[in-house]
Amino acid sequence: FINPQMSFGTGHHATTSQVIRNLLRLDLTGKSVIDMGTGTGILAILSAMLGATRVTGIEIDGFAYVNAVDNIAVNHHPEIRLINGDASALDGLEPADVFIANINRNIITADIAAYARALRPDGVMLLSGFYVEDIPVVAAAAARHSMRETGYTDEETADLSKYRIPTGTFDVERAAGLLNMYLSAVYGQGKFVEATFGTQFYLNHKLVEEKQINLAEMLERVQDFLLQLSGVKDVYTTTRLMQGAWTPGISRMRGGYNPRYSGDVLIEVAPGWHYVNNSIREDQLARESYVPFPIIFLGADCKAEKLSTPVTIDCIAPTLSKAMRIRAPNACRTAPLF
Repeated sequence: FINPQMSFGTGHHATTSQVIRNLLRLDLTGKSVIDMGTGTGILAILSAMLGATRVTGIEIDGFAYVNAVDNIAVNHHPEIRLINGDASALDGLEPADVFIANINRNIITADIAAYARALRPDGVMLLSGFYVEDIPVVAAAAARHSMRETGYTDEETADLSKYRIPTGTFDVERAAGLLNMYLSAVYGQGKFVEATFGTQFYLNHKLVEEKQINLAEMLERVQDFLLQLSGVKDVYTTTRLMQGAWTPGISRMRGGYNPRYSGDVLIEVAPGWHYVNNSIREDQLARESYVPFPIIFLGADCKAEKLSTPVTIDCIAPTLSKAMRIRAPNACRTAPLF
């Protein structure tokens, strides 16, 4: 049981889930583990559950440290030692068999020397919290301290069926084609689905007006039809988002909805399923806690271009701070985007 409060680490985030997957592959029976930046304590708790006999979690943030203490007590693992501190706390510890650091690239590369001293010569280090393109930088930093890279896991290509997680592929273009065929059978021939973006469908409002179709009724039919497709967890129409009763799911979708620019229909793909759109070469893994939205920067020094690289929301504050030439908030742990 993990209560995240204000801390990082519920197991849903890709970086945490990948570390969990690798821990499950290791034999931790009788081993020692250090979890640097323990957050909620989830990885330290899992290590103890897997048989590790000496587990130490280190957390610099005071609120997260208290949260980890609570989670360890709730999960009945009093043997886990917690330290409220930074990488300097490693100097007084005995080297561990397994060292975990799920933080970010900048902190990992800055503290890698201390991490290396805290690991046994034949030990295993699990590093996470950065992008695939950052691997050469992290690997080079590790190599300077006599550690070598043994590979990495990418959740986007992982075979989730091995873990009995329902998975599959939701083809956006195919779904749009099937929906158009269904609407043509109901309302007569026409191109009712005008465009798609991500998992959003844009309807042809001009055609709807010409055929004098009740849009609210049509959207209700669309929702009922799409819910029958494999891989669809839920369907949100503009009517439902604007007028529907409050639920946690609708609240989350409303946060990324713009009446002027969003689609008429937003599909929530089931977690663990890939949604693909071959026309724009898009292939994304749906996650329970992941709601994609664009980040738009406007300014005299901004180069006009469109980037498809996914970033997390915690990158925005340091990026804006750098652009305004002010100090980033104290809680910022990520580097500016540019």
